[in-house]
Amino acid sequence: MNSPTSPFSIPPDACDCHVHVFLPEQFPYATSRSYTPPAATIGELLELRRRLGTGRTVLVQPSCYGTDNAAMLSALAALGTGAARGIAVIDPASITDEALRHLHDSGVRGLRLNLRVQPEDAGGLDRIVRLCRQSSDRIRPLGWHLQLHLDAALLARLASMLEALNVPLVLDHFGGGASAVDLVSDLLLAGNTWVKLSAPYRVSTQPEYADLARATQRYLSLASEKLLWASDWPHTGGNGVRNADSQAIEPFRREDALQALARLARWAGDSARLHAILVDNPAQLYGFQPSTASSKGVLS
Repeated sequence: MNSPTSPFSIPPDACDCHVHVFLPEQFPYATSRSYTPPAATIGELLELRRRLGTGRTVLVQPSCYGTDNAAMLSALAALGTGAARGIAVIDPASITDEALRHLHDSGVRGLRLNLRVQPEDAGGLDRIVRLCRQSSDRIRPLGWHLQLHLDAALLARLASMLEALNVPLVLDHFGGGASAVDLVSDLLLAGNTWVKLSAPYRVSTQPEYADLARATQRYLSLASEKLLWASDWPHTGGNGVRNADSQAIEPFRREDALQALARLARWAGDSARLHAILVDNPAQLYGFQPSTASSKGVLS
């Protein structure tokens, strides 16, 4: 599939595995939140898909909405479950089985724990371990995965527990960065962990993300079938400094998602691996219909 503005070709049914929508006029943000983003609409998301040439999307519940998944579900309904999936944020202690089934029927296939927003010092490591185990117990019957946003230091403290959870794990944003490469490699080899090659600007300051390029080459050599790609659109975080006033609108970062996709193509190195990352792996994890398109001739 050729994007109208892309210098290279990507496969039909390529999936952008991590985007957000922000619809504050229709769906107000949580009163208690750590930041306030501007709007990022479904129409703008569709324009991103057109520009990138991606046919599939995974919508991830952002922390500013708390456990109210209504905006994400609205976008899922608009995009259709043939081309979109959702990752929800819930309270595993209080949500009913009926509510979980409704989320599943709406296209949700995972639960996200943002352990950057809920850090260890907010209740200790024991609280995080209990949250991970309780969450896993609630989603296991649905076949969902547990998506984790955490840094390398916390991953090191949780790794052995995570490996024993018996649900698929997805690590956001290179698993916390290149300093976690050994831990992430071990989890990949254990066979139940997936890694999103997303938002390198969140975990690296090196020119051209050289440290992440090396980490990606290692992951490709170990388990290319467990790698995913995502734009992280619309790139929350302003200039990388969070506003002291959480109610003040914080601008999005200026990031080039098309350039990020081109970087992935360079790192993948060949069309078969690029096809796996963009099409086959997401289809398996999120339950999309398998693509019948050939993996040949992807890179130009």
